[in-house]
Amino acid sequence: MFVGVRDIPESYGFSGLFEMLDDLNVKSFELRINKKLKFPKEVEASFERKFGIKEVYNLSMLRKCLEREGYVISAILAENDFMPGILEEEVRYVLSCCKMAKELGVDVVRINGPMHEIKGFKIEDYVRTTSLALNIIKSEYKITLAIENHGVIGNRPEFLKKLFQHYNVEFLGLTLDTGNFYWYGHPLSKVYEIIEMFADRVKHTHIKNAKVPVDAREKTRKPGEVEMTPLYEGDIDLGKVISILDKAGYDKDLTIEDESMGKFKAEDRRSIIKKDVEHLLQFI
Repeated sequence: MFVGVRDIPESYGFSGLFEMLDDLNVKSFELRINKKLKFPKEVEASFERKFGIKEVYNLSMLRKCLEREGYVISAILAENDFMPGILEEEVRYVLSCCKMAKELGVDVVRINGPMHEIKGFKIEDYVRTTSLALNIIKSEYKITLAIENHGVIGNRPEFLKKLFQHYNVEFLGLTLDTGNFYWYGHPLSKVYEIIEMFADRVKHTHIKNAKVPVDAREKTRKPGEVEMTPLYEGDIDLGKVISILDKAGYDKDLTIEDESMGKFKAEDRRSIIKKDVEHLLQFI
């Protein structure tokens, strides 16, 4: 396993992507592609400053530059929403992300499932809707999709379990967000049980942490009833999580997504993200 970061340098107190990576001594990052098939503007600027290439969407050239300097894109992040009524456009978008991933030499695309509840829908309905999209994508590119446990549908173990039954692990895996099951309201002990249940499906990660009052840790709560924290301060034992992943044979990225940064002054964020990196390194 190796430590990586999200492509959000400004959130962590850095002026650019490669300034952040070099200062943290980290080589891996996740690359977001929006629905206009563009990278974040600051990331575009970072590519140009670092490599002197103005045509950052010459992906073969960009790939060569990254490989030459030893930087690794751990996954492409797609911002899709597999909801009825918009499936066709969402599938086109994810297919485009898969195409760009292939050109960049990236073998994992992180996706969402349905992002909102629909009145009258049961778990089977959300699985069916998601499968309609996945079945089209499956026939186009040999890229691993990694659905994140994200939002009010994706954090339900029964949704993930039923969905995974339809697809092999080479095509559909999990982007494990270590904080989202807790965010959803699962008791802390159940969070570990869920992670263990799906550990052999993990293809990519978002590493975050959160806390609740001590007397609420083992209670079922409503979504969002947590306080996000730096990785080294939350209730979730990330060493235990990493051990679970290790036993399941996971050997890829531990991509930091510290969602507590909004609570801190900009000048303090660099030291916090550095401590986050150090916290993860002790478990590898």
